[in-house]
Formats: sequence, C-alpha cells, structure tokens
Amino acid sequence: DLINISKMNKMNILIYTAPIRNDLRIPYEMSEYTEFKNDLKNLSKKFNVKYKNFENIIPNSLWGTKISGAFNKEIEVDFMHFRAEGHNLLANIILKEFNNLID
Repeated sequence: DLINISKMNKMNILIYTAPIRNDLRIPYEMSEYTEFKNDLKNLSKKFNVKYKNFENIIPNSLWGTKISGAFNKEIEVDFMHFRAEGHNLLANIILKEFNNLID
C-alpha cells in the first residue's frame, strides 16, 4: 500500500536491504534472510522501483556493541546498530541514490 500511495503521489521510492555486520555469523536463519532479500527485490521489480543492496556498506569496525541479555556475557556484538560514522556513511549513500532518482 505504501508503494501504491507513493507512486500515486509521484514520489520517488528506494527499496533497500539494510546494512548488516558481515564478519560474523548473522543472527538470522539464513534461508529466511535470503527469502526476505529476494522478497525485497521482487517487490521492487513488481512495482518498478529502484532496489539497492546495502548489506555490506558499513565497515565492520563501525558496528556497535550492546549489553548482553545473557547472564554469562557483559558486552556482545550488535547486528542492528552502528556508530555515528556508520550512520553518516549510510546517510550519504542514500542521499546519493535519491539524487540519482530525481536527476
């Protein structure tokens, strides 16, 4: 529905696979994660909107850590969040992609 509403209002759309840390085993079932990525690609094709895969754009050194939910660990890798430098990098890449959409 969001894509249809956006297209009706002549809005530019970018579908992307979000960054994820790639130097460790990701905390997702690999077949489900692959299906999710394929669903994004297929959605972009179905509605003729741009798709980009940003999985590997954030260097592993820019990913964050978090306090563990397990009792035997204090700090663990955070696969969902990165430091400010990573956010700046992602923002600049997304801005570049949107600029390409409107040119």
